[in-house]
Amino acid sequence: MESDAEYRSPPRRDGSAQPQHAEKRESSSRIWYQYYATFAMFVSSFALGASTAWASPMIQILGSDDSPVGKMSNMEISPLETLPAIAATLGVILFATIITKFGRKITGYLGAACGISSSLLLLFATDKYELYVGRFLTGLSSVGLGMIAPIYLSEIAHPSIRGALITYTQFAMQFGSLVSFLLGIVCNYRWFTFYAMIGMILFPILFFLLPESPQYLLLQSRNSEAHEALMWYRGDHKVVDEELDSISKVTPRKVNYRVALRNPVNRKTMMILTFLYVFNIMAGTTVVMGYASKIFQESDSSLEPNTSAAILAVTKFLGSLASIFIIDRTGRRFLVIFSFAVMSVSLVVTTVYFYLLQVGSSVNDKGWIPIASLSTFIGANTLGVGSVTEVIATEMFTPEIKALSLGILGIMATAFTFLVLQLYAIFVEYIGIYFNFLVEALFSISSVFIAWYFLPETKGKSIAEIIEQLSEDKPNSNNRSQETISENLSC
Repeated sequence: MESDAEYRSPPRRDGSAQPQHAEKRESSSRIWYQYYATFAMFVSSFALGASTAWASPMIQILGSDDSPVGKMSNMEISPLETLPAIAATLGVILFATIITKFGRKITGYLGAACGISSSLLLLFATDKYELYVGRFLTGLSSVGLGMIAPIYLSEIAHPSIRGALITYTQFAMQFGSLVSFLLGIVCNYRWFTFYAMIGMILFPILFFLLPESPQYLLLQSRNSEAHEALMWYRGDHKVVDEELDSISKVTPRKVNYRVALRNPVNRKTMMILTFLYVFNIMAGTTVVMGYASKIFQESDSSLEPNTSAAILAVTKFLGSLASIFIIDRTGRRFLVIFSFAVMSVSLVVTTVYFYLLQVGSSVNDKGWIPIASLSTFIGANTLGVGSVTEVIATEMFTPEIKALSLGILGIMATAFTFLVLQLYAIFVEYIGIYFNFLVEALFSISSVFIAWYFLPETKGKSIAEIIEQLSEDKPNSNNRSQETISENLSC
């Protein structure tokens, strides 16, 4: 696929031509500009984590006599949980269209506007309907802000630190949720809701100082603006010219998503990412975290179920933090394979334990096994595939289909999350809890082999290099020419 207008490096502002043999380097001072952008996205992701965790501590207040809108019944409270999910599903296409046609900046501002409006409605609500509208806007905000952070960072970050910067935003979401749970213990309704709004207000102020994504500008044939935007982050004309030229060779100016998915590279990318999203869910992470207290209640452990669940939450938080420091050292492919392998062992151990418990074997002195094995499972998942999947997704999709592809994968993930939660209840009721972990172990074991044979390494590579790698049959080959890339991407 040849781009409609090749990138041409603009002359410098003093009128001189670009140097032909400039050293390929990046100004070290400009690294801090990328860290500032990451901080802005950290704030938005923290605010998103805080707002999505709003329901858990506040629902108890709304169902009590201290409710600011009067005591609500369980039926009245139920929409507060479901409306954000409905809004998020509807908002995927909306925000994917906005981010593709109008840019990353507009999308960020709209996501923040929905978040601020949601917080204000929840803060000053006088009846349940204002709460419903507020929670619906929370769902829209989660799509806008959840989409902008990884996409923007993937398009401005240097390949050597790209993985860590994107992972920071995932850590920020979990950090925001954790702080929300802690503050929910000590804060009343008004103060807690006000806290959740602070990040939403701060983010657009920080985001205002950042340039538009250079990849988006290049997609719109605004070459001079793209050069200026990337110069803000790189500080070296030669580096900017080479990077933009590389991007332009694999980025069309006219976008037709249906046609784009017909080419082999994009189809392969979608299949790989579908595998990562779906198999990660089917391996049981959602079930373990969602039913943690119930699982430990069935485990005959000496620890209180809620205490065991809290241990899992802390393990997940620490795993997310650790992934920041190793993702750009070990590589994405290794982390995915390693995490699925460790998860497999943990799930097999858990399966055997619950099977022995069900058939009546004595496990009185082995009550530590469930918390140990499931903590290992959650830690491995968060350290590896749980954190790496979104990074790989933003690295492998080309700019013109990235937003909509991530949205489709998000909807797919939501559907499979619902499926596994329902299957858990069925397995426990009719077969036994051990069978749930057995199925998850089989998915996890198969994931090791699928990732080994089909998952490419994207660490430190440009989008052109990743597409070249995807053009090959093997996950780590890098021998095809740029002309072959253009042929494979031809629509």
